[in-house]
Amino acid sequence: MPEVKVRLQQLVLIEQAAQQAMDIADRCNEPIIGIRADECLQTVRERIAEISKQGRL
Repeated sequence: MPEVKVRLQQLVLIEQAAQQAMDIADRCNEPIIGIRADECLQTVRERIAEISKQGRL
Protein backbone atom coordinates (compact mmCIF):
# COMPACT_ATOMS: atom_id res chain seq x y z
CA MET A 1 0.00 0.00 0.00
CA PRO A 2 1.55 3.29 -1.07
CA GLU A 3 -0.01 5.27 1.78
CA VAL A 4 1.58 2.91 4.33
CA LYS A 5 5.01 3.41 2.76
CA VAL A 6 4.57 7.19 2.73
CA ARG A 7 3.45 7.22 6.38
CA LEU A 8 6.39 5.07 7.44
CA GLN A 9 8.76 7.45 5.63
CA GLN A 10 7.17 10.39 7.46
CA LEU A 11 7.50 8.63 10.81
CA VAL A 12 11.15 7.84 10.13
CA LEU A 13 11.79 11.56 9.59
CA ILE A 14 10.01 12.34 12.87
CA GLU A 15 12.06 9.65 14.59
CA GLN A 16 15.29 11.18 13.29
CA ALA A 17 14.22 14.66 14.40
CA ALA A 18 13.33 13.42 17.90
CA GLN A 19 16.70 11.68 18.18
CA GLN A 20 18.47 14.87 17.10
CA ALA A 21 16.46 16.89 19.64
CA MET A 22 17.48 14.47 22.38
CA ASP A 23 21.12 14.69 21.35
CA ILE A 24 21.02 18.50 21.35
CA ALA A 25 19.19 18.61 24.70
CA ASP A 26 21.83 16.32 26.20
CA ARG A 27 24.65 18.53 24.92
CA CYS A 28 22.88 21.67 26.21
CA ASN A 29 21.94 20.05 29.52
CA GLU A 30 18.21 20.66 28.98
CA PRO A 31 16.53 17.69 30.68
CA ILE A 32 12.92 18.76 30.05
CA ILE A 33 13.51 18.98 26.29
CA GLY A 34 15.34 15.66 26.42
CA ILE A 35 12.50 13.98 28.28
CA ARG A 36 9.90 15.26 25.81
CA ALA A 37 12.03 14.19 22.84
CA ASP A 38 12.48 10.76 24.43
CA GLU A 39 8.71 10.38 24.88
CA CYS A 40 8.18 11.39 21.25
CA LEU A 41 10.86 8.97 20.09
CA GLN A 42 9.32 6.07 21.99
CA THR A 43 5.84 6.82 20.64
CA VAL A 44 7.07 7.12 17.06
CA ARG A 45 9.08 3.88 17.31
CA GLU A 46 6.03 2.06 18.68
CA ARG A 47 3.89 3.40 15.83
CA ILE A 48 6.49 2.40 13.22
CA ALA A 49 6.58 -1.13 14.66
CA GLU A 50 2.79 -1.31 14.74
CA ILE A 51 2.36 -0.17 11.13
CA SER A 52 5.19 -2.40 9.92
CA LYS A 53 3.74 -5.45 11.67
CA GLN A 54 0.15 -4.89 10.56
CA GLY A 55 0.94 -3.50 7.12
CA ARG A 56 -1.81 -0.92 7.47
CA LEU A 57 -2.45 2.46 9.08
